[in-house]
Amino acid sequence: MKKHFEEKILKEIQIYLKENEQSSVQDILKHLKGKFNADQKEMLDIIKGLNKKDKIKLFEEEKQQQEKEISSYIDYIFSKKALDFWISLAIIIIVLPLVLLVPEDSFTSGNGLYFFLGILRMIFGGIITILLPGFGLISTLYPTNKELDTLQRYGLSFGLSIVIVVLVGLILNFTPFGITLIPILFSIDLITLTFTVLALFMEMRAFFKDKNSKIS
Repeated sequence: MKKHFEEKILKEIQIYLKENEQSSVQDILKHLKGKFNADQKEMLDIIKGLNKKDKIKLFEEEKQQQEKEISSYIDYIFSKKALDFWISLAIIIIVLPLVLLVPEDSFTSGNGLYFFLGILRMIFGGIITILLPGFGLISTLYPTNKELDTLQRYGLSFGLSIVIVVLVGLILNFTPFGITLIPILFSIDLITLTFTVLALFMEMRAFFKDKNSKIS
């Protein structure tokens, strides 16, 4: 009987967590009290047991405390929540000297330091071309993880990045610059930087909107 009740609790929690991903023990317990006429301690023990067995994933109290400490845009920018922004910004900055100063054939014909720099050039050049432009755009359109899971986010980022790069090439083809390395690099870098900054703004807006709704 207890096992059957635990299964019903698990099913209800899974449904709740699909719509309320960042939920603590207290959030779930409050929801279950409105669904089941059962002892609160018994339900609390079941929730903790399911969490220990990794059957459900709760939003840890430590993370909730970190969120409470974020009270302004500046706090957000320098918190772990803005890690994607800082990583993207670092890649955008690093890729410029790597592509412009490291010879294109250094990976195949270079030795020592040039060989290493050639590998970095290829890796960072690939990231800025086939991932970051689309990732910035997707993060701008869907700033929270509730809207897209990780696999969908990266899959769409890859596809959109290719579309963006192709469009940049088509536009540059009708300009005096033509399809050459420097115009393409600076165009993609600028587009990626724009989307990255916009994504950060949208993420902050969504975060504080969600935080304020919980308070009220």
